[in-house]
Amino acid sequence: MAEWAGRYYTIAVILVAAGMMLVPPFVLKQPWVEAFYRAMTLLVVASPCALVIATPATILSAIASAARSGVLFKGGRHIESLGRVRAVAFDKTGTLTRGRFEVTDVVALAGAREEDVLAWAAAAEKRSQHPLAQAVVRAADARGWPTSRPRT
Repeated sequence: MAEWAGRYYTIAVILVAAGMMLVPPFVLKQPWVEAFYRAMTLLVVASPCALVIATPATILSAIASAARSGVLFKGGRHIESLGRVRAVAFDKTGTLTRGRFEVTDVVALAGAREEDVLAWAAAAEKRSQHPLAQAVVRAADARGWPTSRPRT
């Protein structure tokens, strides 16, 4: 949006400055030097550079700040889209608060028991280094259910 606005803003500033430089000497019969000085002052004060440069600088600052906190963005477009977010939903598995996965519920189907489902899953995942596998094993250990071998 800043690039689009900057494009039209630049043209408007140049046209107004040209008007300030030409109208007073030719229409109002004021000295040429004063009109030129005022037009150049307008160009400096209303320079569109600040408008066009401000957006990339703020985006880079936001990306750097987020990266220091462990959040990575693929580009400025994604940061800008966060400005349109109206609601955010977080899960309560501990991924965001503690940085590791956690099993919150076990749903057993087809007549199996919750204990059996978690014990079987934990036994299958016991040697895995995957974060989700480790969460399953921790959940079974926390409940005191054996994870040594799959049960039949």
